[in-house]
Amino acid sequence: MPMTRSQAQRERQQQERRQGDPVIVASHKVLPSIESDVGPSEESAFSLNSKVFGHSGLVYDLRGLSPDAIPRAAIGFRSRFSVDDDRSRTFKDGVDSYHAIQLVGPVAIRIVNPASGYRKVECTCDTFQRNRSICTHVYWLYDNLNVALLDLSTSLTHVVTKENVLSSVTNLYMPIGKRIASKSLNGLIMTARADIQMDSDDDFLEEGRLDDNQDKVNQSIQDMLAVFDNQRLPEDFEDLARAVPRNLSSATAAIVPGDIFASLFGLARYDKDFRRLLRRALTRDFCARHLLMKLHSRAKEAFERLDDYTQFGPETRPQLVAHCADRVRQVVRQIGQYKDDRAPLDGPTKAKAAEILVSLLVEVCDRNKDIYGHMPWHKTAPDPEDLDDRNIYVNLISDPPIYEDSLEGQFFFLDVFSTFAPSEWMHLLDHLEVVSEQIKQYGAPVPFIERLEGLLAENQPRF
Repeated sequence: MPMTRSQAQRERQQQERRQGDPVIVASHKVLPSIESDVGPSEESAFSLNSKVFGHSGLVYDLRGLSPDAIPRAAIGFRSRFSVDDDRSRTFKDGVDSYHAIQLVGPVAIRIVNPASGYRKVECTCDTFQRNRSICTHVYWLYDNLNVALLDLSTSLTHVVTKENVLSSVTNLYMPIGKRIASKSLNGLIMTARADIQMDSDDDFLEEGRLDDNQDKVNQSIQDMLAVFDNQRLPEDFEDLARAVPRNLSSATAAIVPGDIFASLFGLARYDKDFRRLLRRALTRDFCARHLLMKLHSRAKEAFERLDDYTQFGPETRPQLVAHCADRVRQVVRQIGQYKDDRAPLDGPTKAKAAEILVSLLVEVCDRNKDIYGHMPWHKTAPDPEDLDDRNIYVNLISDPPIYEDSLEGQFFFLDVFSTFAPSEWMHLLDHLEVVSEQIKQYGAPVPFIERLEGLLAENQPRF
């Protein structure tokens, strides 16, 4: 159906917002992009359309790849291969040399010496030979080299393109050659992933200790089930904890025809070994990161709804600023609660939580404006009288409403953020200093500013 000019403009701006997210640029004073891979209109955590976790622990944004490459990348990042050090070798003929990394099995990855003038990575597998496109084996190698040789941060999202896969792998030609010569490439990769496997093993053992605490068992199962749903949070599965009988007589009795979630919940409650194996696959940190991205997505949707109303209107729901502010408050509170309730979480997971909190603070500061001040569309309803219903910055920071039953504490963002250890957010110090200056310029209660400045002053690097 043809669109009107205003509809076309709205669609174009929404696409620009979805596609124009900032990427990570080292040392620039812009917030790391921690875009969600889940949302009401998107795929689940295992979507091939947005972001995936690699076995290395890194998070990859796949939107820079072509549609046919995305499934290969997602599978490659989640695959488990091993290098056969004894059969891997370097073939030398001047600058036209190449490394042949033999995987366990009939597949070898060839990396051409970039000094030859070519950035070329090939594989002997059928997929590559048939399509001449980067295959799952190369994506697997790229993921593991990122941790083993580049030590990339697991707390940030890394954008994947065909070009950066080829350049990253070929740029490591010399250190890869040294490892091949010493027959230690596989050992290097396995060592780099040891901490990840240790986390999985620890969670596997911890899961076995929960049997005496049914509430913890239920929470653990709910966390894992939430990974498979792109809408619901763990607490949204509490009805299953009440509906599924506690004393099931058999695994067959746990099956609920037509309801995969109830069936999985029943099996996990009935069979401790099944639950422990499920936890080994879906570790505590994996579930927490998925949950964090889902919460971030909910906050972003609230901001987008507010932006759409400001630009296009009209929104049928009244007090849209207040609704957006309440959603953001709720997300901040939930991040704090999940961080504490799911402890112990690893450093990168808590760093990701801190990054999301700071990004929400920046989003609020960027919207310090009266949304009714310069609306481009005609409205008939009277404007709200209170400034906190017109400006989300006022509602959350400079003059927030006071609720008698408030659970948020005294200050938005700060009450939760101050519970994080400095080591979990020190990489955000430059960003926080920038936003602190913004808040002082825009105005905020003196105790808010003093507390924020005190937090930053206490954790300045000492040389």
